Amino acid sequence: MTIRLNIPPEPLLRGYLFSFINSLEYVRVNLTDNTIVIEHEREGEVTPLIARLLRDIAKDMENRNYRFPMNGNDKRTVVSGDNSIYKLLGLSPDEGFTKLLKVVAGEIEKCNDEEFEEKYYRDEPKFAPVSILRVEHYGAGRKPFFISKDLERTKPERITLYKFTILSCGYLLSRSGNIYDDSQKGVTTVLMLPARIGRYRKPFYDIIRKYMDDVGLPGTRPEEALYLWLALTMPEEAGEIDVVGLIEPAGMNPARAHLSLHININLQRSMWREMGIMPDDGEVEDWKFILREALNSRSSARDLAIKYSKLLFRASGGSLLAARELLLDSSRLLLILQKTKRLSREDLRRRDVARRAMFIGRNLVERLKR
Repeated sequence: MTIRLNIPPEPLLRGYLFSFINSLEYVRVNLTDNTIVIEHEREGEVTPLIARLLRDIAKDMENRNYRFPMNGNDKRTVVSGDNSIYKLLGLSPDEGFTKLLKVVAGEIEKCNDEEFEEKYYRDEPKFAPVSILRVEHYGAGRKPFFISKDLERTKPERITLYKFTILSCGYLLSRSGNIYDDSQKGVTTVLMLPARIGRYRKPFYDIIRKYMDDVGLPGTRPEEALYLWLALTMPEEAGEIDVVGLIEPAGMNPARAHLSLHININLQRSMWREMGIMPDDGEVEDWKFILREALNSRSSARDLAIKYSKLLFRASGGSLLAARELLLDSSRLLLILQKTKRLSREDLRRRDVARRAMFIGRNLVERLKR
């Protein structure tokens, strides 16, 4: 059977929806105009697969001891208000969000695909979207992911229970962890959102969770270093992704996005191979060392590593001038530090960064001159 879902105009909501659909198993997914068509591989109903994914998300939340992020207004909409979602489902305010997912999963499992589609779009009552589902509207036209001025409406539409659940679960699936961001003076939640639909051999969230567990992100700034880190370390099966840095809602503060980065892993590596500058295994470790130092807010050599990561970013795009500057600057600094008799711990770290940058710069200059 088949379910058809329209793609939202808001970039974040589109990413949430893609994240959810790309995490469904045993489905075929096609894009027709602005509509996603989801079919069961074995001609069955899609709704049991949706219900199973909701239960898997609930189980993952319980295992990770993670609560659904809400501010005060969100809690009135979802948990405690007179017309809240909890009240509609017969839940008590002290029950967790995972209970909501399990109850909705049970309801969806009883629907056929046509009934699900009807309830997804037209069911009553409808609810105001919670903060993480209206980031673009709070942003009032600023970037990244703030496109209110480009939307036909400045106030988000009220949504059905099923739409709220699917989009919220898309958020939960894309939520890849918390990282301290010194530019925000606090913790940033990192979202990894698929930029394409239906091109994954296994659930998208499995790819991302394994990457974050095995590799992870040392930080989020500067963006040039983050981009190169992902290009080097992300598995190719992740494909094309959008990375978003989000401050989750709390107290009376809404969710707020402050970072966005788009990367096509396969395309970037293909470009490096065509230019002849794809680093080998040994070189990758030098690249990663500099990028890790640049992204690590506690590194004593961070300022130097940031400078070199920005030059490396330009050089990796084909700039011979940037490669030469990287080589000359690192060689000069390395010579000075090697002639210094007593080096502080910070200088020892800077020497290691400069040494690796010199090797990288020399290799890039040689290859880009060909």
